[in-house]
Amino acid sequence: MIFSNHNLKKTLILLIVTVLVFSSHINLIGKGTGKLNFTGKVVLSIPFGRGDGKIGYLNGPEHTPYPEAAQAFRLLKKRILVVDTINQRLIMFDSKTGKRLSTMWPNTETKNSYYSAVIEVNNDLFLAPELVHRALHLFNIAGKVKYIGDKTCPVDDITSIFMGKNDLIYLADKGLTEKKVKVLNREMEFLGSLSLPDMSAQSVALDADDNICSIITRLDKEDPSINIYSSKKIENKFKFKKNSTLKLKGNTFPPGRCGLSGIDSAGNYYVFWSALKSYFDKKNQAKFPDYVKKTSELQPVALFNVFDKKGIFIGEFFAPVSTSPASTVVTPDGEVYVMDYDAAGAPKGNFKIKKYFRK
Repeated sequence: MIFSNHNLKKTLILLIVTVLVFSSHINLIGKGTGKLNFTGKVVLSIPFGRGDGKIGYLNGPEHTPYPEAAQAFRLLKKRILVVDTINQRLIMFDSKTGKRLSTMWPNTETKNSYYSAVIEVNNDLFLAPELVHRALHLFNIAGKVKYIGDKTCPVDDITSIFMGKNDLIYLADKGLTEKKVKVLNREMEFLGSLSLPDMSAQSVALDADDNICSIITRLDKEDPSINIYSSKKIENKFKFKKNSTLKLKGNTFPPGRCGLSGIDSAGNYYVFWSALKSYFDKKNQAKFPDYVKKTSELQPVALFNVFDKKGIFIGEFFAPVSTSPASTVVTPDGEVYVMDYDAAGAPKGNFKIKKYFRK
């Protein structure tokens, strides 16, 4: 008999393996078509205002046609920390209930202290750059300041702070004179810096290996690219070198500058292009009819593109955003948190944080 039971079993196993390999190949091809389906969910919604637990805003004829509000936020364990810049404070909320847990007023004995970012350095000990006096403030929940930055690490216009797995602190400073990522340890000792002439607001992120990834300003329809820098410790100081440049292929952005929202644990890059809704062409608006229809012409919005670790486009989604220079956060699991608000109606309406995740 040509087909024995043994041969039949062998043939069936080979067929199953072939089907599995082929189907996985189809799934990988499908990823490249941009068919990642993201859905949004409001995780925090807070009224504008100056009272307890409210978020300040700045609006008016001498300003922009839409308000500026909180400048940054941080996802902590079961908590969300919002940098309420306009009200000169930081507010902690419960991430499930939205209830205000505490309000921090760093006691620096200086007036007009406006903060642009924040990070938790240790348990309930926070570091925030202060914009007016160009200083770093390290303080606890009670607002007691433990440290005020000195001349060893001058700061200018810090818009992002990262804590690496190596317990180092990375400050993205897009100042007028110097554009650098500066590195400190938990004792606030300056360890080195990386010069990035193209740095803009939210154009830098850390990957899972603590490499510094910096998106490069692009022109016209050129594909965006990311420079990846590694660091090496030499005599208690860090030196940086460029490892590679990653071309992000197949993007759907209009011409202009992009931001780097973050990198998840799988090495996927989340890049966005933001402007008022009217700046998006009809082709891009037609992809997200429900979102576009509900969005005011005065609302800043962002088009997010997701690229895999080889730089291949794998998906996109559209989201209303705030004008904050640090308005988005990407988690290791690939969830994207975005600061949003009712731009056309402020002070009516709410400041919001929305989570976008794959269905």
